[in-house]
Amino acid sequence: MIGPAAKRILIVLTLGTLSASAFFIRWENFKHSEKRSIDEFVYYTLGRQVNDDIADYNTIPYANKLMAQGRPLPEYFTQPLFKHPPLFTWLIAFSMQLFGVNIASAGYVSLFLGVLMIPLIYCLGSLVAGPLVGMGAAIFLWLDPVNIICSQKVWMDTPIAFFTLLAAVLFISGIKSRNDVLIIFSGIVSGCAANTKYTGILITVAFALYAFLYRKDLYRSRAFLFSLILPALMLVPWILWNIGVYGSHALGVQSILHVEIASKINLLKERWPLLLALILFTTAIILLLRKIARDSQAHQLSPRYRSLIKIGFLTFLVFLVSGQIRHSLQFGFIPSHSWMMGLFADQPPWFYIGRLIEYSLIYLFAFFALLFPRPRESKEMPFIRLTAGLILVFFIAWGNYQSRYILSAIPFLLILGVNVWKDLYERALQEETLSKRILWKILLYGMLIYTVFRTLNINMLMSYLNDFCYF
Repeated sequence: MIGPAAKRILIVLTLGTLSASAFFIRWENFKHSEKRSIDEFVYYTLGRQVNDDIADYNTIPYANKLMAQGRPLPEYFTQPLFKHPPLFTWLIAFSMQLFGVNIASAGYVSLFLGVLMIPLIYCLGSLVAGPLVGMGAAIFLWLDPVNIICSQKVWMDTPIAFFTLLAAVLFISGIKSRNDVLIIFSGIVSGCAANTKYTGILITVAFALYAFLYRKDLYRSRAFLFSLILPALMLVPWILWNIGVYGSHALGVQSILHVEIASKINLLKERWPLLLALILFTTAIILLLRKIARDSQAHQLSPRYRSLIKIGFLTFLVFLVSGQIRHSLQFGFIPSHSWMMGLFADQPPWFYIGRLIEYSLIYLFAFFALLFPRPRESKEMPFIRLTAGLILVFFIAWGNYQSRYILSAIPFLLILGVNVWKDLYERALQEETLSKRILWKILLYGMLIYTVFRTLNINMLMSYLNDFCYF
């Protein structure tokens, strides 16, 4: 038997190996990429300008260069202030001060933060489901194509995902240890996510919803309440900066620059009865599922009825994404990717579900776990489920499907998926006959090995090449 000290050393060595290998592999891929997306040049240019003058936060010089080449540009390119909060650009500027003013320095930000997510997901998985789930989730994140691709790009999606994950680790650590300092720090880190991009505020919404649904006692904690308002307070300097530049019309200008926001507002005006009906229907489904889960835990539902409900949902899920499941069973299948804008414009609302399953079968377990609590799960596991679901639902409703947008949800989904696999394995060990135990072990290990090697194949033929923008 391995002692506790030896286990800790083994865990540190494993996480260190995963992180170091992830860094060097992704760094080599970044260096050898011949093409960059326009967003990457935008953030590189902003970082270079801010490195010289922190107030020079606009893309006018780059816009003039592109327009001289005859390229049409969105309106925000020519405004005196860039449309997103500045934290990502400031991190790039800081990296340039350390490593020099070049595109590689800009790339270090996403690279470092993407790699750091590997030990972080281990911490979160261990907190809510034990070290085995934490390590499994870390390995799958090391393999995950979306995490790999985003950390090889000068994009803000990786910093948002990093701050979201770090905030979750601090929050769960804080409520488990009743440490108010950690809870306040979770609010600070959540503020960093919001100051990277407004959608970073979703983790704060997840904290508030989790407390309202599962831990109402948290609302009696001053530290928790303060952590909820910290992100808004941290956005105040950015808001004042906008007012200083645009005056009383700052809010209107921001809504115009974020054309997607304006389009969603128009959609709400045109289709509010349908959207209201969908909200009511979704709320009814969630309440029904919560009642089923509570009755199940209280043993008011027969095991047969519980099984029928789960089989019915799994059948429906398989029906929705049957094509993507079929793709995931084809070892040589490579998910679609391209430099062509609007590649996924005509996809159905369940696009993200099918797309992640194409990358890895572990997500099939994760999506099942989103709605059905596992037996004897920890009190904090609903937070993982709620956060993953919230981010997914938001970006499904948002449309404009791109896999990088849901990077923040991926660590939470991987923890759910690995936890289901672990529960199935433990259930297999409880089978009465040796033949059944062996059969279940073969199936579960076979699925695991196949998923790992198939995702590796996707990375070798797609992710590591880093020659696309939309995926």
